[in-house]
Amino acid sequence: MICKSTVVTMGKSIPLVGIGWLLILLSASVHAVNPIKIVASEFPPYEYYDHSLQDIQGYSTDVVRAVFFRLNINISEHKVYP
Repeated sequence: MICKSTVVTMGKSIPLVGIGWLLILLSASVHAVNPIKIVASEFPPYEYYDHSLQDIQGYSTDVVRAVFFRLNINISEHKVYP
């Protein structure tokens, strides 16, 4: 479920989901020396392991990969635990 709450600052409302993503993006180091490993729990259709493709699929997987791609950060490992 997506949080629909908003924060009002200087007359403008900002969705809390947007603030959460902003904090995540700002906390990631663009010049990371160590490879980044991402681990998630399996929760179809958002994150799941597709045995036919031998890869992780899902909506949130696509979002995470797109964010790190835009930040030019390499993801060394992406795993889903049941």
